[in-house]
Amino acid sequence: MAARTALLLLTGIALLGAEPSLQFENQSQYTLLELRIHDGPSYAAAENILGQPLDIGATVSADAEGPAYITFFREKFHRGPILAFTMPEPIVVREGQRYRITMFDQSFRVVLEEPAPAESAGCSCSGAR
Repeated sequence: MAARTALLLLTGIALLGAEPSLQFENQSQYTLLELRIHDGPSYAAAENILGQPLDIGATVSADAEGPAYITFFREKFHRGPILAFTMPEPIVVREGQRYRITMFDQSFRVVLEEPAPAESAGCSCSGAR
């Protein structure tokens, strides 16, 4: 199954009330020029999902399902050659799952966010008397 992607937001506000399955955060020292989600190790045919470069500290969200490799592009140095960094293994995105992907200078951190149990959504504590 091909990874299906759709860029949803650049501001952190989900469209149509649905939470995107992938949340990306740029924690590198570089502005990211491109971000691609693809179903195989090669990123050549994948589209850039960014509408504009992703600044340092900025976040962007997208939806994907199935196996998803992530590749980001940045300059080696200001106005220098472009480097591409791709995950060695795909993450497998299943319905209802959310991943937080942090991009560093030359690496990724991928965290599967666990949904909060329904009973922990509110406080079941009783007030002090």
